[in-house]
Amino acid sequence: MKHLKIIVFLMVCILLSSFSFTPAHAEEPAGYCDVTFYLEDNTGGAFDNDITVTLSAMFSNKNYSFVLTKDNSYGNALTYDAGSILPAIYIIDINFKNMSRYTIKNFNDTEIFMMPSVEGQYNFRWKIDSIGIDESAKDIVASFSVDDSVGEGHRLFNDFITAMVHTINNPKWDGFYLYLTPSVEVHIKNYITHCGGTAEEWRVKSDFEKFVYYETYIRVMDILSTGSYNSFFGTENNFLNNVIHTMLHGLKSFGDGTEAEAYKALMLWQYHNLVENGSIYDFVADNESPFLDRNELVSQSIDQEQQELKTFINDVAEALAVDTTDAPGIWDNTISVFKKTSTVVMIIILAVLTSCLAIVVYNRKYKGIKNFDSDYIR
Repeated sequence: MKHLKIIVFLMVCILLSSFSFTPAHAEEPAGYCDVTFYLEDNTGGAFDNDITVTLSAMFSNKNYSFVLTKDNSYGNALTYDAGSILPAIYIIDINFKNMSRYTIKNFNDTEIFMMPSVEGQYNFRWKIDSIGIDESAKDIVASFSVDDSVGEGHRLFNDFITAMVHTINNPKWDGFYLYLTPSVEVHIKNYITHCGGTAEEWRVKSDFEKFVYYETYIRVMDILSTGSYNSFFGTENNFLNNVIHTMLHGLKSFGDGTEAEAYKALMLWQYHNLVENGSIYDFVADNESPFLDRNELVSQSIDQEQQELKTFINDVAEALAVDTTDAPGIWDNTISVFKKTSTVVMIIILAVLTSCLAIVVYNRKYKGIKNFDSDYIR
């Protein structure tokens, strides 16, 4: 019996000592994990961007970052030895330039998300694939095809369509095309006005078709119809800042720059076609817009600016003559002071206000406006 008690006592001591040791071992793991990356390039060499891989530990602030390049890994079918890391459960974040055109997944086609906690060695086996063009997109693209041999404008239009085709039915671009929804009634009105179409024709078009037609032709025709030629088309800088700036920003935000550059090149061709030949080309219908006399457009723009100036002066003059028989406020008191001021002083004040407006008009005409006109964010 005495020996039995001793044996039981020793077993309890061993058990307790193992319990007290286990948590300490879990919190401070012994050893490191050697990490390697192997990427298979299935794009035929088309993909050539650096890939930044970040491993962030779930239960601590520990993280590691690695850069995989065409030279050190996927371009030469090399296994990239990233070095050693502390064992932990890591969330994996992958970033590269053309994420709307290419995808990186595990070899078994599963999404890359997490690395388990292991010691010794861990091998990542990934593959790079192009995001395929949606089958329904092929017919849409075919409907936009124009003859390159006609001229530079047609070539640039085809380049633009080629740069944008991957966005059709691409979930990563759904947010970009959302702008079409709240603007549908305005777009329908302008489609009817400038293209002679119907509301039903517009409604059945895909988002891609609406985007291409509106942003390469209809929007420009609509802005031209406002009479503010100098503000929007007086210089190339005005055109870039006040006509296509917002769309360029959107394309850059969602894409990798290729889409924005193709759009910019096409629209600059449209601008110079307007300045030099007096027309905007409708690539969807494959014909020129009605002739637009630049001299007449400039004259109308100047007349409009002068009318705006006259209206402003009249408004100021009326404000200075406001009846202040009601309880005066801050502005009323100001007007009262003006009414007691000599005519000469009032003329000087009007001259200063007029000069300020003239400066604004000058900036609009020759220097461009940095912010896109709110009437055309639609």
